Amino acid sequence: MTRYVQRSEWGADPSGRPDHNGPIHAQTGGVCIHYVGSRISQGVSNHNECNTIVRGIQAGHLQGDYQDIAYSFLVCTHGYIFIGRGFEYRSGANGTNIANDA
Repeated sequence: MTRYVQRSEWGADPSGRPDHNGPIHAQTGGVCIHYVGSRISQGVSNHNECNTIVRGIQAGHLQGDYQDIAYSFLVCTHGYIFIGRGFEYRSGANGTNIANDA
């Protein structure tokens, strides 16, 4: 069974505004997957630590040029799917507006 972790459950910073990049387009050209790698997930045995990791990713994005966490969804090593921007809002993770639109 797939388990989704809502923004309120992982403790998303409410100052994030995923709508900054506008709504997602009806048609997209594909999916982009970013892998943060084992340097972040290595040694994470307790799923509760995953909330902290996702909050840290959002905090890093908010300190940069993003209005919120850049990713639409994040998946932890335990198989949980964290809602980032979700389906409603365009991704901010692909480097350019053109890539984010597609």
